[in-house]
Amino acid sequence: GENDFLAKNVIARFNASVNAKLTQQAEFNKAKQEISEGVEQITDAQSANVFIKGVKDYAKHGNSIIIFARNLFSQKVKALGLVYNNETKEYENAKND
Repeated sequence: GENDFLAKNVIARFNASVNAKLTQQAEFNKAKQEISEGVEQITDAQSANVFIKGVKDYAKHGNSIIIFARNLFSQKVKALGLVYNNETKEYENAKND
């Protein structure tokens, strides 16, 4: 009777919602891991530009993953001394004049 309704509808919907959030969190954590590994592999302007093209695929995980990626990326770019060229819209290795 009535208890069946609760079990079948309300509780089932709640469990589905919890599972969806857990899945989302797992995907988010996996994305963060992949981004961290990607940033570690940046060694020069060429690999920085390749990373930028690939990171757009992570936008589906929400804004906070993009902010996470941007912060890690800008630290790496600074550490490598790469320079952004506004005309080509790409990073370049620092010119050592």
